[in-house]
Amino acid sequence: MKKEFKVISSVDKFEIHGVLWEAKEPLAVMIIVHGFGEHSGRYENMAKHIIKNNISVVAFDLRGHGKAIGPKGVCNDYNLMTNDITEVIQMSQNINSGLPHFMYGHSMGGGLALHNGLFNNDMICGYLVSAPLLRPSKPIGTVLKSIVKFMNFVNPNGAISNKITGDQISTISKEQNNYENDPLNHSRLGTGLAVAMIEMGEKILARRQDWTKDLCIWHSKNDKLTEYAATEKFVSEAQNTSFVSLDNVQHETHNDTSRQRIYKLIVSFIKERSQ
Repeated sequence: MKKEFKVISSVDKFEIHGVLWEAKEPLAVMIIVHGFGEHSGRYENMAKHIIKNNISVVAFDLRGHGKAIGPKGVCNDYNLMTNDITEVIQMSQNINSGLPHFMYGHSMGGGLALHNGLFNNDMICGYLVSAPLLRPSKPIGTVLKSIVKFMNFVNPNGAISNKITGDQISTISKEQNNYENDPLNHSRLGTGLAVAMIEMGEKILARRQDWTKDLCIWHSKNDKLTEYAATEKFVSEAQNTSFVSLDNVQHETHNDTSRQRIYKLIVSFIKERSQ
């Protein structure tokens, strides 16, 4: 069963839009944190598969994305975004009392999931992370970083173009078209969010040896958007972590020829920890 929901942020009264896909006899709940430029609705196919395995799914639109009110790609305070994740977790734990909760994060959402696991204590039982944005695949030079920071100082609501093409998302033409023709997707990156994502990635990498939560993380060697080597660096010292390296697929491994493998990975990880 699919239900839409709204959560009002306790910090600034921001309205968080989300969707709950309820399994008939749930053993656990998986919370999805989506990537940059997309939205929660893009995970409906995944959710439909997951709920067949007695796992309910919760997804929501991050600030500056999907149905969230406000300019696309803009989030001036990164702490507000991380707080929204906490608000959604608490909402789900209230309505799914007693069920173990897991977090799935992709790309920017993968970085947010890792940040959550390192710095928040919110009873998440395990993390599933896809192609996390720890560093972009193309290095950002010191000069460009300084320019973006200056732009953000001058205009905190400013945004720059950050176009993502379908062939960077998937090797499957249908998925490429779906991405490029989705009216809720966007290519605007707020300067404040850009600075925050860069700083968050470096902060997570610097604390990789402190990771202790159950984690399954995967990344394609062919990823054109987020750096594969940065994920390798993180898992090299993270504890309780399994790493799956993929080939011949693009950034959204859950929307590529590896889809069924990813679904099985998710279900088995959650079920093993929900008995």
